[in-house]
Amino acid sequence: MRGEARGDDAAPTPTVDGTTEAAEADAVDGPTQAELAELMHAARARLDAGDADGALGFALAAVKFSNGGNLEAIGQTLTAAKVKAAGDRARVMQQYPGISEEDASMMAAADAVRDDMLAKTSVLGDAGHSGLLRGAMEDGSSVVCIRCGQLIAIGRTEAHRTLWCPQIDDGEVTEDDVEKLQLH
Repeated sequence: MRGEARGDDAAPTPTVDGTTEAAEADAVDGPTQAELAELMHAARARLDAGDADGALGFALAAVKFSNGGNLEAIGQTLTAAKVKAAGDRARVMQQYPGISEEDASMMAAADAVRDDMLAKTSVLGDAGHSGLLRGAMEDGSSVVCIRCGQLIAIGRTEAHRTLWCPQIDDGEVTEDDVEKLQLH
């Protein structure tokens, strides 16, 4: 974090009250975008690892950190998120009459992920071909890697998972990986 040398690259650990030790130390100065991004990156990493409680802890720490610990502002942020989610769910339910609330919530969340991905820098998007990305996301021919967040053609999912994903632990291709791909 800003001005402090950290001895390791591990993500900060949230405290019982939802802050991090580094966040508490920097609360006087206010957060930087990099610090908030680090907390949200840690939240996504915990979520990808199947640790929903840890992910929530980091997300709440980011909210608290960005609001300077102001509990009223935190409550307003959470209320705004609930109102947005309800509005998105209602929009989907209106668009698809007869859909369940649960399915509408999942579709609204998928729309949010799609819009987030389209807003990120990409080769196709930068070349003015974001419509191709949108189509690939909507027609079912592609999936999003839960480790790295990249959009992958369904036929290349196994190869991506075992060979190309930037989040592969050791990054080395084994003979077993090659044999699996040759079988498909």
